[in-house]
Amino acid sequence: MVIGNWLTGLLVWVEITNYVLTNYALTNYVLTNYALTNYVLTNYALTNYVLTNYVLTNYVLTNYALTNYVLTNYVLTNYVLTNYAFTNYAYSMIWRKRLLRWLPWLLALGLLWLVGRTIPLAGTWAALRRLRGWQIVALLAANGLVLLAMNGRWAIILRGQGYHVPWLTLLGYRLAAFGLSYFTPGPQFGGEPAQVYFLERDHGIPRPAAVAALAVDKAQELTVNFAFLAAGVLVVLQGGLFAGVVGMEAALFALGLLALPVFFLAALGIGRRPVSGLLLMAGKARPLQDRPAYQKIIQTAQESEAQVAQLTRAAPLFLVGAFFVSLLGWLALIGEFWLMMTFLGLPLTAVQTITALTAARIAFLLPLPGGLGTLEASQVLVLGMMGFDPALGISASLLIRARDVLLGGLGLWWGGRQLRRP
Repeated sequence: MVIGNWLTGLLVWVEITNYVLTNYALTNYVLTNYALTNYVLTNYALTNYVLTNYVLTNYVLTNYALTNYVLTNYVLTNYVLTNYAFTNYAYSMIWRKRLLRWLPWLLALGLLWLVGRTIPLAGTWAALRRLRGWQIVALLAANGLVLLAMNGRWAIILRGQGYHVPWLTLLGYRLAAFGLSYFTPGPQFGGEPAQVYFLERDHGIPRPAAVAALAVDKAQELTVNFAFLAAGVLVVLQGGLFAGVVGMEAALFALGLLALPVFFLAALGIGRRPVSGLLLMAGKARPLQDRPAYQKIIQTAQESEAQVAQLTRAAPLFLVGAFFVSLLGWLALIGEFWLMMTFLGLPLTAVQTITALTAARIAFLLPLPGGLGTLEASQVLVLGMMGFDPALGISASLLIRARDVLLGGLGLWWGGRQLRRP
């Protein structure tokens, strides 16, 4: 009985132990399997995360690098093209300015070469060698009368304003302005600012008054010049010297030129302000009125126009006297031209003299420096059509050229000397 109970207990203990061990084994297996599964899943998740992160990071970095490369390449390409275009435009503007600067000289030299190539120069030098010393002195004296009249006109206008400037001093100013105008394209204008500057600096004349005097002087000069030009064209038409070459259109053009200074003086005389009015209109068309420099120009123009109106009312006899002196100066100029042609062996009639001189004045109106080439061509053409030796046209042109170069060079020397004065 005791042994039976013991065996029963042993069996129970074995069963319990077996159950516990089996349960332990199963539990251990489950836990181990769970741990391994968790480990695998965790490792898979981490691996997948790392790989995914790597791929995304690589994609982002690659995309950034490509985008940065494309943008950098675009910016550099755009910069290079823009820089090239700007550089090309800058060089184009530089060459254009240089071409415009030298084009008048090139045209003048080309025309001069063409005239010299078509005309034998033996007769030109022979006519010049026949000149005597007293004849050259006579031509200089005749030109002195022209200068006396033209400079006297300016002096009379200044006196009408109440300013007394020595005649020789004014002559120096005029020659300095002539030198600047002569050696630059367009001999009719160019040196006038120098005249205003010298009057203002050396004589204390206010700038508006100096500009007003010069404006009246220049307007009267152009009036007489264009009046002679219109009269010369009418003489040519009346005489039929150049039938088929010069028509009524030339006369109308000359009269149109004459109307410009006449209307200008008339408008100023009745108190109108044509110059400042045009400046105001130009300032509105292009935004310039707010600029101080442009406002100063308009103010000077308005004050100068008021000075001219005052001069017209207060001293009309001075203006009439100045205009009369201008006419005397042109008579002296015609006499000088006729005398020069006579000394060269060209017995021109009055009509022929006026015709040749008209051609010379037209040549100087063209926008070439000093009428270079155009003067020579005009005299060769006119004398040839009148039946004279065209080579003598070159002789006359060389005498005119020598006179003007001498006066222009003297003016530049004198003006430079005045500018160096303290």
